[in-house]
Amino acid sequence: MSHAAPPRWLGIDLVQRRWLFPLAGLFGTAIGGSTYAISVFVNPWEDEFGWARTETLSSLAVAILATGLAMFLGGIAVDRFGPRPVLAVGAVFATFGMWNASRIDTLTELSVGFGGAFGLGIGLIYSSTTIALVARWYPDPDKRGAAIGWSVVGFGMSAVVVAPLWTWGLETIGWRDTFAWSALVVAIISIVLVTLVRFPPADWTWTAERGWHPAAADAPTAPGVQRFAWDLTLAEAIRNRYLWSLALLFLFSTSGGLLAIGQAAAWAEEAAPSGLGVSAGLAAVVVMALSLANGSGRPTFGWISARLGLRRSMVLAYSLLAAGLVALALSTTVWMAIPAALLTGLAFGGALSLNPVMAAFLFGVSSLGRIYGFLFLVGFGLGGVVGPLLGGALYDRLDDYAPVFLVAAGASLAAAVSSRLLLPAPGAERQHTPRTSAALAELFAGLQAANQPAADAAEPDDDLDGLQPTPA
Repeated sequence: MSHAAPPRWLGIDLVQRRWLFPLAGLFGTAIGGSTYAISVFVNPWEDEFGWARTETLSSLAVAILATGLAMFLGGIAVDRFGPRPVLAVGAVFATFGMWNASRIDTLTELSVGFGGAFGLGIGLIYSSTTIALVARWYPDPDKRGAAIGWSVVGFGMSAVVVAPLWTWGLETIGWRDTFAWSALVVAIISIVLVTLVRFPPADWTWTAERGWHPAAADAPTAPGVQRFAWDLTLAEAIRNRYLWSLALLFLFSTSGGLLAIGQAAAWAEEAAPSGLGVSAGLAAVVVMALSLANGSGRPTFGWISARLGLRRSMVLAYSLLAAGLVALALSTTVWMAIPAALLTGLAFGGALSLNPVMAAFLFGVSSLGRIYGFLFLVGFGLGGVVGPLLGGALYDRLDDYAPVFLVAAGASLAAAVSSRLLLPAPGAERQHTPRTSAALAELFAGLQAANQPAADAAEPDDDLDGLQPTPA
């Protein structure tokens, strides 16, 4: 029996306090989630520089595309080197991008200096503090969905705090100083997270009966990042149709959600009949409602997925997103807009949180960083470009927000229908190739040989059921 010491952070046992890793993800994604509040700067920028809406939103599109690219490259690096070095590089980019925002004077500086740099930073921070990290610390099938959901809460809920603070900053110190102080906050949060994040040590293992515990003294362990032969690689996942189904759903829902979210504050402030005609303070309340629900939807749908199954939960999330967007299109007062924003945010956050959970169940955790990074690049990266730019173009052409919301609702409804038709049924998610099936057979044979002296009359071990190959 091994007596390996548990990993510690500031004297804290990280095995007993593994909830610190979803919490780290919450703070890491809170940095990226500030992009959902960027709409509070749209009108001030357009007033000062005379930019059109499509031009202003180009920075958001560039940031999201850069985030998708960084998620993919960061996922590869996290799977290979672990989360800490990737997080450190991401922190530098994110801080630099936020500082650049305080000094912009041209669209190029806005899109590249802020959008590009900040997007790369938050993509690397996201890939190193959320999915690949938390899925490894939470192999429990009944807890993994909620744990991953909590780790990405910050991406949705950050704007609840950031939107009113940035609105206050606009009115008191101006938008340039607001961004400068934000850069300092990003740097401080990142430094703390770099000291915390790490994968489970190779000399510890998890079982359903005992949870995390030291591996047996004679168990083979390897230094560095732990991998499992029965998990799919990125190359194998790319040849699996469910990866492309998930990417398509991601693209639909992200395009629709960001098409509307990127203009929420501007819509609330614009005079009727095109907008609600409310003050900047009330517009910030609408953004806060959207963001609060966005963050809440992530652990909420993680909990729902453990009870309804992943496919049913995804159909529900996309359907509610479409309903919320239609409700926004029909809103004529702030009191109609707030419930619509809550429903839209809840469903959008839930939909985004279920994609990585489905990826983990389909393909395993060994290459999850790069697999989900690929999904994020295709779905959120491309969807984040299509959504804001299409929304800006629709508004510039029609001078009305209702068509923007209705087109977004159509994309979300398409995602709901596609998820029912394209995803595997509950209980049939786990995918295998001949290589991974052979690895499982070898694992079972080794376990059976080790337990043979006491296994003649024993019942089959239920804990191996979740590892059995499932037909693709």
